[in-house]
Amino acid sequence: MRTDGSPWCWGDNDYGQLGLGDRTDRRVPTRVGTDLDWVKISTGWKHTCGVRSDRSLWCWGLNSSGALGLGDTTDRLVPTRVGTDLDWAKISADGAYTCGVRANRSLWCWGGNFKGQLGLGDRTDRLVPTRV
Repeated sequence: MRTDGSPWCWGDNDYGQLGLGDRTDRRVPTRVGTDLDWVKISTGWKHTCGVRSDRSLWCWGLNSSGALGLGDTTDRLVPTRVGTDLDWAKISADGAYTCGVRANRSLWCWGGNFKGQLGLGDRTDRLVPTRV
């Protein structure tokens, strides 16, 4: 992300994790969309999530285990809004799962949970943000 709030991505893009609307790899930094209101971006194994200045949460890329938090397992090739909440403070994408902290400091996680990495006391994948 640049200081003007524009997100830039590059590298492998086999699941649309660059957010550019296709599955073509990029070898140089490429701007994602035209919006200038991104404040945080985090990349996982094959997915990306970000928080915009209005504190909305957006994710894109591989979603086979629900890592995008959209309630399904469909991959997204462009940034797609997760829910309607406007209180996301931090986000961290990793592997096939994602966790985020909301303004009230509560922790939420979703996605692949095959080793219990969501911290929910089980090994069940979550398709939407779930409070830990």
